[in-house]
Amino acid sequence: MRVYHGSYADNFVYNKRQIDEQIQVIERQVATKKKIEYGYQGVREFSNTLLLDYEETTIKQVIDTSNKSLQLSKSTDNAISDMKVALDTFKTKLIFAANNEHSLSSYEAIAKELEGLKEHIKSIANTSIDGRFLFSGTKTSQIPINDNGEYLGNNGTIDTIVGSNHRVRFNIPGSDLFFGNDTERRKIITTNVQKFNQSKLHPYSMTEHNKSSLPEKVHITEKDKIRDLVGDNDDDDTNDPVTVFYVSGTKKTGQTFKRRVNLAGTEDISTLLTKIESLYDYGVDAKINKYGLLEVKDKTNGSSRLDFHIVGATDFNAAPSTAGNALQNDIDDLSFNSLHITEFLRSKLKNTIRDSSINAVKDPASVSDFNINTSFINNDNTSAKADDLLQDFFPANVTSISFTGQTVSNPRATPPTVASAVNTAYNITPTSTINDLMVFIKNNYDDDGISTSSSESIHVYLDNGKIKIEDRTIEDKTVDVSTFSLGMVGRDVANAPTDTFSVLDSILNDRFYFSVNGSTLTSNVSQVSKVTDTYANGSTLIQDVAGADILGRQLVMNVVDINGVQKTINVDFTDTPDANGVMSTFSVGGVRYPVFQESWQDIQNGRNLPLTQAENALATATGFNANDNDKMVLDSAEFNNASINDYIEVDGQYRQITSIDTASVAGKSLITVDSNYTYLPPNQPATVSLPLEFEKVRLVRAKHTDTSNFSYKQLENIVSMVVSDTLPSAGASDRFPEWNSAVEGATNLVDVSLNTKGRLQIRDNNNSPTRVRFEMHTALSDNFDPTDMDAIKEPFMSFQSNNALIIDEPKITLFETLNRAIDSTRRGISRPDASNGFDPRDLSVQNYIEQIDHLMSHVGLQHTKAGTQSQTLSMTVERSQLQLVETNRIREEILNTDVTSAYTQFKSLQLSLQAILAQIAKVQNLSLVNYYN
Repeated sequence: MRVYHGSYADNFVYNKRQIDEQIQVIERQVATKKKIEYGYQGVREFSNTLLLDYEETTIKQVIDTSNKSLQLSKSTDNAISDMKVALDTFKTKLIFAANNEHSLSSYEAIAKELEGLKEHIKSIANTSIDGRFLFSGTKTSQIPINDNGEYLGNNGTIDTIVGSNHRVRFNIPGSDLFFGNDTERRKIITTNVQKFNQSKLHPYSMTEHNKSSLPEKVHITEKDKIRDLVGDNDDDDTNDPVTVFYVSGTKKTGQTFKRRVNLAGTEDISTLLTKIESLYDYGVDAKINKYGLLEVKDKTNGSSRLDFHIVGATDFNAAPSTAGNALQNDIDDLSFNSLHITEFLRSKLKNTIRDSSINAVKDPASVSDFNINTSFINNDNTSAKADDLLQDFFPANVTSISFTGQTVSNPRATPPTVASAVNTAYNITPTSTINDLMVFIKNNYDDDGISTSSSESIHVYLDNGKIKIEDRTIEDKTVDVSTFSLGMVGRDVANAPTDTFSVLDSILNDRFYFSVNGSTLTSNVSQVSKVTDTYANGSTLIQDVAGADILGRQLVMNVVDINGVQKTINVDFTDTPDANGVMSTFSVGGVRYPVFQESWQDIQNGRNLPLTQAENALATATGFNANDNDKMVLDSAEFNNASINDYIEVDGQYRQITSIDTASVAGKSLITVDSNYTYLPPNQPATVSLPLEFEKVRLVRAKHTDTSNFSYKQLENIVSMVVSDTLPSAGASDRFPEWNSAVEGATNLVDVSLNTKGRLQIRDNNNSPTRVRFEMHTALSDNFDPTDMDAIKEPFMSFQSNNALIIDEPKITLFETLNRAIDSTRRGISRPDASNGFDPRDLSVQNYIEQIDHLMSHVGLQHTKAGTQSQTLSMTVERSQLQLVETNRIREEILNTDVTSAYTQFKSLQLSLQAILAQIAKVQNLSLVNYYN
């Protein structure tokens, strides 16, 4: 008989079941190597595993994107490295071109090599990986550099996400690589007329004891005297007149100035340099380099505002130690007062006609050479040639030139000749050339009148656009004196004097016509903001660029429009409103036009305005019917800011508000508008009842412009209107619709804008070559009167200038610099020289070496950035890979089964199970006999 002990046996069974379950878990863990397979098997482990899975996915994504970005970054790094090597080779070849004498064919060969290097650099610039261009910014599908070297990308940067709120940039946009503003650089500028020591060049007239010495062409130095710089007509340095130097420029602050500097002939040139430095508040260093060129270097890093112009004038008819006629308040008069001009800068830029008469001026030291101080420059800014027509340089009303003076004399001739008075005239015909004029001079001022060159006593020739005369009767330069003199007066058909001659280009700083190339006119002065030190664009305020307060000042434009009509335009900057609220204006032919602010549109949105029955009642009560074209019913709430003289634009047409009825119905007001404007929709027949519906109705508050809101865009609009001859209606010139309509019409004919270097460009959309000619200057730019406080601050703006050439500055333009360096090499221009026969503003190979150095430094900086980006991305990948390993390790600790531990636990459970089974067996075998026993 067996005895059943229920609770006692059940405990053993329960314990066995638990051990069985634990053994099954361990067996499953050993089989799967995982602690759990499903979330319910271990909530904590499952939750932690989910977090680690998310972390692993994120890290893998970071690794993937970082690797892709790293590939592009390394490609960028390698491309810029290749560009550095190419630029270094480019510089080496420039040095070779500058340091050796070459034939023109040799220079051409070097230029072709440079051209090949430039194309290689352009190819690098256009590198693409998997169809993505490296240097286009965010416009990765757009090739960055076109055939003309223009940049077509943007300045966008591309980042890759490497963590929460953590991004790494991996591109170098072309705007940073090919352009830039390197703040550690200083601006350096130079003159382009090499100056020689006149005492050594003309010892026969300027030295007392070495008159028989051979002339030496030695560059001027800072230790030389002013008389060595300007020359003298005798060997006595105690009777020299004062030379007046006319200096104008822009300081580091952006402030403009101009001053006269008077120096005696015995003073050192270093004194002139110190005076120049003082005019810049000692913010510059001025020096004479080894080529006799005057250089000015800004002491301030990162500024591009430095500008400089200088010209000297000496009156050798003045009393000793006096300036005589060299001291002028109007710099233009230097050309027309028989003065010796000391040139520092020449640019072959055409300026307007200024005076009716001019004289030949003897070079003080050379004895036999005479200059006529006017420039013959073509519209394309090239020096005139002998066969060019006179009508291209003289106004159409000039029909003749009268000549006075006397001929040369030659006492050594057989028979001797004596000077005789000249009083004659040259009649200008449509076929008259400069050569005809020079032959006329030679025939009338030669001592014998024979035109053959073998017997000529005077030689008349054209040198860089200037007529010069040589008296060839001078044999002994120590004693012979020329009797030659010449005066010219331009006359009209009535024989009255009329303005005929322009100012010698070297005298002027500005007031030059823009350069013409086909259909495009371009200025040569970059507009640079004083606020940001960046190139100006349409939204830049003029006051932020101007070197003085523009309030009360004036711009003057001399224009030949697209129809060939010549006109003068004045732009006046003012803050004082007239009776109509007009402030700043521009004037053409005596008609004043207001300048409106360009932000006029930001007022109201378009909407539909159907009239309800209540509105019809209001309209009827106030006399409005379908035939009226001067009244509108509008929403009071939306147009509650409307006032008299504002405009309601209805479907694109403008109607000026003349009155507002305060009565309203259902929130509507009756607004009366000027009936001079055609109403849209057009008048309805009397049988047609209201409502009328309008599309795009909005309130336009067109504000007149004061000086603080005058932008370059508004100036561009004025230029486009006057150049295209699309002006606002004179009858309603003070109304905004006429301004807006004229601007829209003008932009269809001409494009006016600031280019990427902040230079004003005008493009004729319909004609090539264009007939347009354009010149713009400030009204007081010619005034050097030191007592005129406004004049000494001008030109407060400059667009086309005979200013100093830029050797280096913080701003760079890579491909433009390469192109210009190649042009210099092809021409064989090794150093700045205004008489190089090509472009007087060519910087020369020597100075382009300096600029290539700057380019290499700039590209090197971008290379460093690219390298840093690559290194950062590489480190990001490495760090992420380590994070991935660590994440996997932690997850394995949480999730994976330790087989050894599990086996030990399994054995332990197995022993426990066997013990329980043994106990259960014993319990099950118990009988009453056994139990009692």
